[in-house]
Amino acid sequence: MVAHGQMAPTELEERMNRFVSGEANVLLSTSIVESGLDIPTANTLIIHRADMFGLAQLYQLRGRVGRSKIRAYAHLCTPARFGISESAEKRLQVLASLDTLGAGFQLASHDMDQRGAGNLLGDEQSGHIREVGFELYQEMLEEAITAARAQSAGLAPPEDAFAPQITVGASVLIPEDYVPDLSLRMGLYRRIGDITERAEIDGLAAELIDRFGKLPDEVKTCWQSSKSRTTAAAPASPGWRPAPRAPS
Repeated sequence: MVAHGQMAPTELEERMNRFVSGEANVLLSTSIVESGLDIPTANTLIIHRADMFGLAQLYQLRGRVGRSKIRAYAHLCTPARFGISESAEKRLQVLASLDTLGAGFQLASHDMDQRGAGNLLGDEQSGHIREVGFELYQEMLEEAITAARAQSAGLAPPEDAFAPQITVGASVLIPEDYVPDLSLRMGLYRRIGDITERAEIDGLAAELIDRFGKLPDEVKTCWQSSKSRTTAAAPASPGWRPAPRAPS
């Protein structure tokens, strides 16, 4: 029995049902079978030209057999007349070593080691992503894309979406020697970015002084910049007074 991705959905489903029910003992298929098929009776898999598949593809294909208590076998065939590439050989060696629980995470790690993390997450990244962290950068990117789509659709952003940009001629950051832990610094940056009330900024400054000591000049500048940004974004109340000086 033959199955491939160019067949009509109804015909493909009919053939797969016949194979599952046992009307055919052999299924000749393309890599379409990697997409989550669960056939308990399938216990033998032969992959032709396994060197042409990626590591994740091979792992998914191998998982199509052995779905029940019956011992299963996956045979990965490579050409005998000429050698395979070094990268393909590494992929096959990695796949042969993944035979325990939690192998999916190991596979992802090996795949990244072989293909690299790319410029976005790799060592070549030296821009804003490396400074603010990938998670915060992703949030900023999603906000920018949402705003651009709304603008192209002729929709005006809500009034509370106003986010003023404060530019100062000084360093606005949390120094590494003040907060050595990178994840903690990133968390503080997120907290500063999420602040919407002036009282929250004062509370965060007091917390920093209590935990890490006297605020460096860079943190004072960051504190004052956040004060100005929050003040500009929020409507002034009748009893509001100018913000006090930064704590020392």
